[in-house]
Amino acid sequence: MHAEARAYLRLDKRNLALLIGFRWLKVDGGPFRLDLDTFHDALLACMVTAAATCAHVARSLDAGAPVEPRTWEAWLTSTDGNVLSAVDISRFIRDNTDETAGAFFPATTVPDNDPACLVRAARDWLTYWLLEIGTRGFEDSLANRAVPGWVRWPDLV
Repeated sequence: MHAEARAYLRLDKRNLALLIGFRWLKVDGGPFRLDLDTFHDALLACMVTAAATCAHVARSLDAGAPVEPRTWEAWLTSTDGNVLSAVDISRFIRDNTDETAGAFFPATTVPDNDPACLVRAARDWLTYWLLEIGTRGFEDSLANRAVPGWVRWPDLV
C-alpha cells in the first residue's frame, strides 16, 4: 500500500488534541482509489490511534478521564477536487453527480472511546456521507461489515 500517516499532538491548557492525517499516494503516476471497506478501516484505524494516544498521554500525565469529551471530526479531500478519485464507491448506485468536492463528516460525540463506540461513529459518518452524495444500496454492506480483528483497546500498562 502506498500510504503515509502523520500525527500532531497538542496540549493546550487542559485540552489534549490529536490530529491524524492519512494520505495514500498515486501508483505509477495514476490515481489510486481505496474501496469503501478499506477506507472504512483506514478511518477507523485513525480514530482508534487518536483515542489510544490521548489515553496514553493522559495516563503518563496522571490525568483522569475527560469530564466533557470533545467532539470528533473528520474530512476527506482529493488533489483533483473529486473525492471519488480517492474512494471507489462504483459498486453502489448514485442518483446524482453532485457533492463530490469533499467528504466532511460532522462533529459528533461518542459515549466513551471504547472501540465499539468508535466503530459505530465511523459507520455513521460513512452512512451520512454516502446519503449526502445520493448513494444507495450501500446500507447492507456497512451494516453487515464485520469489525476488523485488529480493533481492540491497546494495553495502557
